Amino acid sequence: PYPSGAGGGACSVGGSAISNVAPGNGGTGITSSISGSPIQYAGGGGGSWGNGGPFGLGVAGGGNGDNGNSITTTTGLANTGGGGGASYGATSGAGGSGIVILRYPSYLAPATSTTGSPEMYVAGAWRVYKFVASGTITF
Repeated sequence: PYPSGAGGGACSVGGSAISNVAPGNGGTGITSSISGSPIQYAGGGGGSWGNGGPFGLGVAGGGNGDNGNSITTTTGLANTGGGGGASYGATSGAGGSGIVILRYPSYLAPATSTTGSPEMYVAGAWRVYKFVASGTITF
């Protein structure tokens, strides 16, 4: 029942386990305002520990690890690309689904066609297309 290290994020490595003390926390993700508001993406999933002690925390959309008892691992947040939390003796959490965001000046013409039902909106001086599923865009 030893603690585990954690998964890396977009901006830093995952935390190392401290032997017989605590598992690592997930690596730092990145904050982006491309969608019009600041959102954290691609954080690392937390480590686990099998003795019922503390569990590693996920960051920036990453899932938490488990502690082998009542705390269960969590998945990464949808549409953030965060890593899943580690598990001691069970199934680890799945990573969060990804996202594609395109942004360009709003005075330019909108796309001539899209597939996959992206969300489209204007945020300030920008036209934004947000895909959370497969799709295409044509200009």
